[in-house]
Amino acid sequence: VAFGDLKPLATRIINEFEASGAPKATVQNARHYLNKMRGTRIIKINPDEPTNHISASQTSFTEQIQHFTDLINVLSGCPEYNPNVEDLKLVALQQKRDAMISTNAAVSTKQAVWSTSRIERNQFFNAPVTGYVETYLAVKNAVKAIFGASSPQYQQVSSLTFRRIDA
Repeated sequence: VAFGDLKPLATRIINEFEASGAPKATVQNARHYLNKMRGTRIIKINPDEPTNHISASQTSFTEQIQHFTDLINVLSGCPEYNPNVEDLKLVALQQKRDAMISTNAAVSTKQAVWSTSRIERNQFFNAPVTGYVETYLAVKNAVKAIFGASSPQYQQVSSLTFRRIDA
């Protein structure tokens, strides 16, 4: 949610900035950060060159925060930018940026916990001898040895499949 309306908001900011009478060079500087947020190339690709191009979109959440911060810095340095609309004012933009930073930090923290949980789960399933998969395969073989391969007991467990989880 914190990042969802960023690109349309940045477009509105640029439109307001142009309407404010800011110098063209400053507007172009601000538009540069809008293009970075959109992920458009600053330097166009030559269609006649080979298709092996390096991506330069810079649209990760961390980079979006940085581009938005840079845009705010451009606006802050221009006294002509004084919008009447509340969500376009510098204070509101700084609050949005702060919300983006805290949201991104929270996601990073949760992602670390999630990643650790997946590693623990994989170890639980894949551990030799004591792992869930090894234990199941041993039980399946024990049922087969005790009751026989054609027994109803073995037929119940033989259709169950357990596989190791790739790390």
